Amino acid sequence: MNKAPDWTAYLSVVREAAVPLPERLATFSARTAGQLTAAPACRYVQSHRHQL
Repeated sequence: MNKAPDWTAYLSVVREAAVPLPERLATFSARTAGQLTAAPACRYVQSHRHQL
């Protein structure tokens, strides 16, 4: 059973109901996401520094 049409319909409903975030909250969210993405890479480099 292909669930793609159901998923596409669901996403359409979500997009129609979505509202833009206030600019300050959008900036905060983007910065936080960037930090969360970078954190695992930093830990990896720190833990493998002697091998680099």
